[in-house]
Amino acid sequence: MNRQEKEQHIVGLYKEGKSIREIATLMHMSFRDIGPIIKKVKSEADGERGQLEDHDDIRSKSKDTQAIKLFSELKTPVEVAIALDLPADQVHAIYLKYWKLDGMYRLAEIYDEAKYDLHALLELHKIAKD
Repeated sequence: MNRQEKEQHIVGLYKEGKSIREIATLMHMSFRDIGPIIKKVKSEADGERGQLEDHDDIRSKSKDTQAIKLFSELKTPVEVAIALDLPADQVHAIYLKYWKLDGMYRLAEIYDEAKYDLHALLELHKIAKD
């Protein structure tokens, strides 16, 4: 057996639930040689578990926090409403909060001032752009 095959066999035995002592006996190797291989397997497993916990961590947050994270990932309000099963008015309020948090204070202010006359605001924007 080459080195890689031995390591794979050791990992297999470890995953079967064998103790390091049993693996050492079966493989005719010292604890010192088996230890780093087992340690590597454990650290890889912990890394994968950590990634899963990070993903699950956002689900434990409030709906507002989840929505703001989705907006920061450039999701539309419609996508956020669907993903989090929130009513449109709540998504709208969170979106305004996101704008303010993201430094778009002026946009939020303009929207609040013109929300009932959005058509006129868009016409003004078109004129200014031309």
